[in-house]
Amino acid sequence: MRLADDSTPMEKRDSRWVIWAQFELFVDEIMSIVELYHARLDWFQGRLHKEEADFPKEDIKSIIQTVDELERLQRRLLPVRRVVGHLIELQVLG
Repeated sequence: MRLADDSTPMEKRDSRWVIWAQFELFVDEIMSIVELYHARLDWFQGRLHKEEADFPKEDIKSIIQTVDELERLQRRLLPVRRVVGHLIELQVLG
């Protein structure tokens, strides 16, 4: 179910729709974040191929910082993964 495609009047929507709508918004936000990280890492990869041995130390530090940020994001998303799994088991999202 896509929120934008749903033409059902608001009074006919149930709690499953509300949960699905919130989940969809959350996923859209996470995907935007993932795309930004992907673009950042692609940029670093291009520079690394171009500069090789002359790759700046500051860029190496930035890559390490990016890895740390991605690991923090992964840890924060772990509880969400469990909740989504539980909602699917309850057939709220499935």
